[in-house]
Amino acid sequence: SYLILFFSFLSIPITHILLIYLPVIKAPQLSDRNRVNLWFLLLLVCTLGVIAAHGISLNFGVFMFEGIYEVRLSARENNNSFSSYSYYWLAKCICPLGIIYGVVSKRLWMIILSIFVLLYLYMTTGHKSVFLTIFIMLAFLWGENSFESKVNLLLKGCLFVFALSFGLSYIFDITILESMLVRRLFFIPALLNIY
Repeated sequence: SYLILFFSFLSIPITHILLIYLPVIKAPQLSDRNRVNLWFLLLLVCTLGVIAAHGISLNFGVFMFEGIYEVRLSARENNNSFSSYSYYWLAKCICPLGIIYGVVSKRLWMIILSIFVLLYLYMTTGHKSVFLTIFIMLAFLWGENSFESKVNLLLKGCLFVFALSFGLSYIFDITILESMLVRRLFFIPALLNIY
């Protein structure tokens, strides 16, 4: 429909006008204790939403990348609206924020709880990005605390992982890492798009 294109072009000026004329709403400042309580409440509610839909069926085979697509199919069949939203809030916001805030405030229990919830989400739904979130969040703790340092770390890490996967494939004929990173990241989406 042309309306989709029309409203897509209008979204930027409409947003700009709304930001100029709408009043600014300031959120109340929360104490450290209230922030932790709010985070824990969100974690609990969203985790219970996912557990209600998927149960506590832990599939440890996914750590060896076995049966991932069967787990995904089962998760897709068991999803409901609340569990879908809860899952993405947990995987993309609540747990990563728990890891960061736990590190900054030196609360080991927040880090461990966030990691366990992410592991549960991975075992339940089989999305590898959720599993990799743990390592990416912990890797960003290294180095200086600046944007340039983090971008540099990310680029060096990607280069190292791609070189490692190529080396394993070329020298030892171990292609799983290369398949998961290079082929899955660059070629499979393009093939799916063509099909």
